[in-house]
Amino acid sequence: MKRDSIRGLSVIFFLVLAVGADDVDVRRESRIYALCVSVVTYQERDIPPLSGMQCDVQRFVRFLKSDYGGKVPSKNILCLYDKEATRENVLRAFPDFLAKARKQDRVYIYFNMHGSTSRGLDGSVGKKYFFLYDSSLANMSETALRMSDFPRLFYKHVKAEKAVIFFQTCMSGACVDAFKKYTGSKRTHVAVIASSPGDKFSWALRFVGGVYGILLTNGLNGGADANRDGRVTIAEIIAYLKVYVSVCTLSYQLPVCYVDPLMEQDVLSRGVYFHIWDAIRKYPIWE
Repeated sequence: MKRDSIRGLSVIFFLVLAVGADDVDVRRESRIYALCVSVVTYQERDIPPLSGMQCDVQRFVRFLKSDYGGKVPSKNILCLYDKEATRENVLRAFPDFLAKARKQDRVYIYFNMHGSTSRGLDGSVGKKYFFLYDSSLANMSETALRMSDFPRLFYKHVKAEKAVIFFQTCMSGACVDAFKKYTGSKRTHVAVIASSPGDKFSWALRFVGGVYGILLTNGLNGGADANRDGRVTIAEIIAYLKVYVSVCTLSYQLPVCYVDPLMEQDVLSRGVYFHIWDAIRKYPIWE
């Protein structure tokens, strides 16, 4: 009788351990957190609108929610569009939202907006800025987000082990240069892919989207799968963008990047099977 009782207790003990182990595994599963910021119309009328550019971020969000992108739940995606994308809201998104990502998680950031050089109206000359909804040409230093400040903001709040950042803005290569020069503490392996160098504009198709944005989601959905293994890596998407963005802009625009060596073969999408008609049917460029 005692032996049976001991056996029973042993079985219960090991079952509890097994359940506990499963719980730990679930808690350790990596998650994806994505911050997507898109500004098409601006509070200041002197800043021209970017007609149709919202489509690029919407396509990227659909990718994240798809099987290819990892079925990211809506609660893990923060989209700031136009009036929501004020300087204050964007800055707050880093400590309030992206800081939720744990070490084992992955972070995506997608910026889609005007990028420009300060013209000296506020005393600054030659500095590159991301233009947010409430940015003012007369006071860029306090109303826009300086590209050179982005790495410090990013590394201060993001604790995830891996992050991928996409910039579709004119002159966004200046932010890539800032990441290369950053010498502060780094907790995150990062890949930064910008649509154009720091002295170039980014082309767009009116009411359709940016050349870089269209090709990015097309590549993530299978177009960049060069070896046809059903996966798209960071190295593959960079190679794809550099070739096709250059071709589509007659060699004017060439994406630039900064990639941690540990991130080059990191997988961005899985289970992809690319066929051009499927891509157009599932992810039409006009939506």
